[in-house]
Amino acid sequence: MTNKLYLFFICSSVFLASCFLLPASSFAFEYTSKGPLTLRSQNPVYLEFLNLEPTTATVIPEGTLWARIDNAYSNIYEEGHGANNSELLDMELLRTAIHLNYGVYENMEVGIEIPFIRHDSGFLDGFIQKYHNFFGFPNGGRDHVGNNEFHYYFTQGGSRMYNVNQQAFGIGDITFSFKHNFIHEEENVPAVAWLFYFKFPTGDCANGMGSGNPDIGFATALQKTFDRWHTFLNLGYFVNGGHDYLQNYLNDVYFSYVLGGEYSVSHPVSLVAQINGGTPLLADAGFIQWDSFPMDLQLGAKGEHIVTWGPVYALTWQGAFTEDLNPNGPSIDFTVFGSIGFKFDL
Repeated sequence: MTNKLYLFFICSSVFLASCFLLPASSFAFEYTSKGPLTLRSQNPVYLEFLNLEPTTATVIPEGTLWARIDNAYSNIYEEGHGANNSELLDMELLRTAIHLNYGVYENMEVGIEIPFIRHDSGFLDGFIQKYHNFFGFPNGGRDHVGNNEFHYYFTQGGSRMYNVNQQAFGIGDITFSFKHNFIHEEENVPAVAWLFYFKFPTGDCANGMGSGNPDIGFATALQKTFDRWHTFLNLGYFVNGGHDYLQNYLNDVYFSYVLGGEYSVSHPVSLVAQINGGTPLLADAGFIQWDSFPMDLQLGAKGEHIVTWGPVYALTWQGAFTEDLNPNGPSIDFTVFGSIGFKFDL
């Protein structure tokens, strides 16, 4: 086990164990869960497909519109070589997603995500290498190329079958979602919801903005509260519609999960730790960087504050960072995340 994996495994295990081992007798509704950090895997290839966005098992109230903007900025270096194939991902990536969720009925919610993606060479390579060296983490081949370069390609037999050029900004694939909270939380019963997703191929596959095909997915979400502590679990099942360039290197079906815990520091603010992972989306490339599984540790804080700004009655925010727990897999090195949102009473 690498130093990085060992360190973050210990930290996350202690936090999550403290959440799940709390006695049921401490149950109370005094503190409301803010839910998991709404941050998915930021591997640029995974972003072209439908995947699990962490969510609560509850829905927003009927007649409420929750509008928010999520921003994730990632530094990425991933290099893999097989007998016949190779890949190089060397970039910084900004993903800005506009989310609109609406409570259509007492226990039902619909939503839309409109993502925008920017690839560029970035500026953080030197800082990331110093960070790795300070903690004794491996650099994963970063010394093979110069700092602040841009590469995004996959080769087969020496020919680049997928080569993304540096892009300024572009729209990704838009996703529609539906959530039904069919079991409400009680003292000895967790809240449970099921979800359906459909992704439209609105992004340009040649430019790394989307897969070029629709995807569908189903998920379930569970959560339980113990006074100030909250636990949550998401499980997702996804079927991808293919990729215009990488079709021969995909698993048609893949699973995702989020397991985490939350501590209410106060009524408006919570600290959150979660593990976000799943089965491999990519397959048969011949190198572990694609064929292995993603797993990220995500740590951050969330808040929801009551305001009286006309139809706006709540301000929401999130701040977080991630580290890869499987450094030999498709999880990327480092992501910082921020979100701001407003809830409207319509």
